[in-house]
Amino acid sequence: MKPYDYDTSQAKPWLNTAPPINKPPEMAAHDRKMEFIDNWKSAVFAQRTRQLPQWVSVIKSLATLRQAAFLLVTWFMGFGIGLVFTFLFWHLQDLGGTPTLFGVASVINHISEICAYFYSYSLIKTYGHTKV
Repeated sequence: MKPYDYDTSQAKPWLNTAPPINKPPEMAAHDRKMEFIDNWKSAVFAQRTRQLPQWVSVIKSLATLRQAAFLLVTWFMGFGIGLVFTFLFWHLQDLGGTPTLFGVASVINHISEICAYFYSYSLIKTYGHTKV
């Protein structure tokens, strides 16, 4: 058997949870200070192992067709908008646009997003979410 190493300058291995058999008194005083933290860590670990991880509940919520379809449509629309805005300025440059046109297009985009942010609630309340 390997004797217990009293050198505290090195980090203890995290897998070794067995207490030493014959501790010197100066190490026992230090261990009393850390006893509360060790008990708390083990209690927290025990509480975590009794319930399923959070990502399992996310996967279970996607088991319904309605929520999975919403996620798919949201991803598809975001992918399409990302493509449009990625290649918009490249396309405008191919058409002979100037940097001023790029700036105007960007400003119009940001203003329309701000207006949609502020007025979307009233539009949805008036016309319904399906029509909007």
